[in-house]
Amino acid sequence: IPLLSGLSAFIGFLAINEEDFALQRRSQSKDYKVIFQITSRGFNVDAVRRSVESVKYWARKYLKDYEIWLVTEPDALIDDIDGVKVIKVPSDFRTKNNTKFKARALEYARLLRKPYARDDVWVYFMDEESVVGEDTILGIIDFIENDRGEIGQGLIVYSNLYGKNLLASLADSIRSSGDVSLYYFQIMTGFVSWMHGSHVLIRSDIEASIGWDFGTTWGEDSLFGLEAQRRGYRIRWLKGRLYEQSPFTIRDFLKQRRRWVFHSLDVLRRKTSVKVKTSYFYSLLVWASGLLSLIITILTINLKALFPFNNSLLLITAPITASWISAYPVGLYLNTQPLGLPLRKLALYSVLAVVGGSLLEGIAVWYAILSAVRMQDIGFEVIKK
Repeated sequence: IPLLSGLSAFIGFLAINEEDFALQRRSQSKDYKVIFQITSRGFNVDAVRRSVESVKYWARKYLKDYEIWLVTEPDALIDDIDGVKVIKVPSDFRTKNNTKFKARALEYARLLRKPYARDDVWVYFMDEESVVGEDTILGIIDFIENDRGEIGQGLIVYSNLYGKNLLASLADSIRSSGDVSLYYFQIMTGFVSWMHGSHVLIRSDIEASIGWDFGTTWGEDSLFGLEAQRRGYRIRWLKGRLYEQSPFTIRDFLKQRRRWVFHSLDVLRRKTSVKVKTSYFYSLLVWASGLLSLIITILTINLKALFPFNNSLLLITAPITASWISAYPVGLYLNTQPLGLPLRKLALYSVLAVVGGSLLEGIAVWYAILSAVRMQDIGFEVIKK
């Protein structure tokens, strides 16, 4: 089942090169505005302030025209931050399609941004735990001034290895490796099935024309990306990285994955193209088969029948196994580069990531599928990070 996905990831990983990360230290030299939008529920004050301060520190070094918007809710614990436009979505705000959750806040901000709906204004989307670095700002400048496209998406790393939960951090290694393999492959081929919700740069007039009013959704970011591509826009590679955090607990990790599964099921119910439905069904099938494959592998080893099939089947399964095992060390390396871990510890964590991460991902998808009958009642859960 995962053969096509594994081969696509390998092609993407082999295709990505140093030029996709190379950046020049140069300041803004053309006339355009960048709006950094942080969307937050408003309860994790420390995370929001850390996010804001990172933008302030690096943006002022290289950008001459930028704003910081914090979009949050009326009961948020944040009322005012110096140099930041704090926007509290009114409790009585309703969209045409009665959109809820995060998409509702994004749509409200979009409506406020109507005067900025021009091709010389860009919106860079962040979550409350997002932290920008020098490379993030340089990547934005590179994308805009080299006319790389209308929508950019790049590498997100999760560098809180010594954060709240080691296993959750290790398991998120697969997300970073996915950015430089499977999603890079999709960017190459011109169809990105899952657009990120952060480290995404969108030209303001395109955001204004599409909007975020998708009704009840668990993945407004991907729906936006799908609609943008349907209209002929392509998602391109955005250089630089965004630095984020993994969920604080295993429970939150499972809830986060459950939200992604709910989004996939929602897309399958919507009026979308055959290509989109096929892509989402296949990705869900690959994910759901993971735990079953792991159980079968353990059983065959215990039965001393590791390869109970012919050489042709072995050739088919080899790239799947290689893709699965290599994904975690690659992602772990990307996530821990700022920490400079010694090789011995990196090797130990790689083993823990492969074993623990695979098990968590396998459990998470079935945890979500089995609770899908209650997806409307569960709603959009905010994950603590």
